[in-house]
Amino acid sequence: MNIYKLAATNVRRNVRNYSLYFFSIVFNVMIYYMFVSARFNEQIMAFTAGDEKITAMFHFASVLIALFSALFIWYSSSFFLQKRKQELGLYALLGVRRRTIGQLMFGENVIMGLLALLIGMGLGTLFSKLLLMLLLKVMGIHQPIAFAISADAVLSTFFVFGLLFLVVSAFSSNVIYRAKLIELFAARKMGQPPVKPSWIGALISLVILAGGYAAGLLWEQQETFVQRMTITLIFTVWGTFLFFRYGLGFFMNQLRKNRTIYFHRMNLIDISQFIYRIRSNARMLSTITVLTAVTLTSVGITYAVNYQVQTNIRTMYPFSFSYASDNLSIDRQVEQAIEQYPQHQLLESVEASFIPVETDASEIQKEMYLMSIRDYRQVIAVKGEKEAISFTDSDQAVLLYYGSKSYRDMIGKSMTIEANDRTESITVIDWKPISAMGASQFEYVLVASDKLYDQLYSEEQAKRAKGYIVENQLDSRLLTKDIIRIVPMEANLRAIMDDSGVLIWTAILNFIGVLLGLVFLLSTGSMIFFKQLTEAENDRARYDILQKMGVTSKQIKKSISRQMLLLFGAPLLLGSCHYLVAMSILWRIINFGNIVIPTLVTLLGYAGIYLFYYALTVNAYFRLVMRKS
Repeated sequence: MNIYKLAATNVRRNVRNYSLYFFSIVFNVMIYYMFVSARFNEQIMAFTAGDEKITAMFHFASVLIALFSALFIWYSSSFFLQKRKQELGLYALLGVRRRTIGQLMFGENVIMGLLALLIGMGLGTLFSKLLLMLLLKVMGIHQPIAFAISADAVLSTFFVFGLLFLVVSAFSSNVIYRAKLIELFAARKMGQPPVKPSWIGALISLVILAGGYAAGLLWEQQETFVQRMTITLIFTVWGTFLFFRYGLGFFMNQLRKNRTIYFHRMNLIDISQFIYRIRSNARMLSTITVLTAVTLTSVGITYAVNYQVQTNIRTMYPFSFSYASDNLSIDRQVEQAIEQYPQHQLLESVEASFIPVETDASEIQKEMYLMSIRDYRQVIAVKGEKEAISFTDSDQAVLLYYGSKSYRDMIGKSMTIEANDRTESITVIDWKPISAMGASQFEYVLVASDKLYDQLYSEEQAKRAKGYIVENQLDSRLLTKDIIRIVPMEANLRAIMDDSGVLIWTAILNFIGVLLGLVFLLSTGSMIFFKQLTEAENDRARYDILQKMGVTSKQIKKSISRQMLLLFGAPLLLGSCHYLVAMSILWRIINFGNIVIPTLVTLLGYAGIYLFYYALTVNAYFRLVMRKS
């Protein structure tokens, strides 16, 4: 059997141990290939009108995935190399030359890399169309996407990951070639030197973290913002590493000194094991905490921006097209133009009348309009909103205004309105930050009872607005051009295509942010998984002794679950704190409205996937330590 057949045999024999590592690499290759395919896809470029910013975003995301994949593969391969050093030492003891062993490791890594590359590109090819369909859906475009294989994407993926696998393979081979025989056999026993817990180190870590948070949250002057954010970033990362190096071990040592807690059931084993794990995993846990914060913040901020932009656009442009005109012939021409585009079928249309009124409200200096609750209900039914309004008296009204200013202080105030030579007194019972037909059309609107509206109505003074909702409105560039030719300037046409570029840009940004976050999450979760499986091999003898002492397998699994919970929970908890602080700071800077929903959705989604890795690690660890030698 030559060296390459032996390498292939070793890969088949270790397929179970390599499964998650292999899956993670395949996933990285697949995501990278799909990103590059989207970047070179002609339909996507047509939908985005060849926007260089969007192309740059895809390119930047591809570079980030390549760099993170390199770190992940390098980091993970070192675990498997450490795990197999004893086996490779046995080869050396039997007379196999170290150069041959190095070639064996090189061959195994190349085989794994080629398989991952081919399978990842194959899956990327199969799922690239699905990804593009999801991307178009996020962009609000409903168009069929053609299946295509990009030669540029294939070459880019093959070059980047092929080079990466070759470098990692050469590194692993060189490590084995230079290692001494005693180092190979003692590899599993060689750990990181223990760090003595220190209350001073624990206190300093907390002070540094609190100082970093305070520097970011308490800034007032715009001129000092950059300096404060730099301090926040440095202190947060520094405090995180100090916390896991000194702080967490100190707190666990305090529990160990409490005899009541320490000698309760399996706590003796749990606390002792966790202290050991903290000492040997401090650097990894610190890195994962920082990566967790970065991942959550990047996903959270892109989601929050997209969420707010979508909300704003839906408010500013409740219709695909809207205008103010009493000329019914314009309606017929617009509807005929819509009929010329089967891909933009007319879904809904509505019209409403507005009466210009004069008021004595000092808070509002601009022209105000009166709208009947009858028309209001028709409009919100077409828009699909649930902003219900009801009156207990005919002299009540609700103010509609969407903009930067709040009119909440007008609730409960009375005012007089004058129209058609009649004056009436009304009371504002609510303010809703929405627009009736569009942000620039009838900016200030009072929704009143039908009775009051009919009393002030005058056909000569009333102004009529018309709104249309069509299918696939964000890709209605040609239809919009035709309607612009039809609707006169004085009708103040509002088309959602006016700001479609912002919608598409933020949707793509959010899409890229979520997928990048998923790549980072799977990679960081896999890092903890690999590290714990490596340590599980060393712990088998300890758990074997516990079983002989009468500890049941159920108790052992509970003990492992508690240890892993602390190991997974500590980075997630501290990383989440970093994330919440970062989102609070960014919210103060950008002030993009409601940040609670995007923040919670991102955090819960991340925690859900993280919990899956926790359960996977617990089960794999338990099976490994319970397996008989």
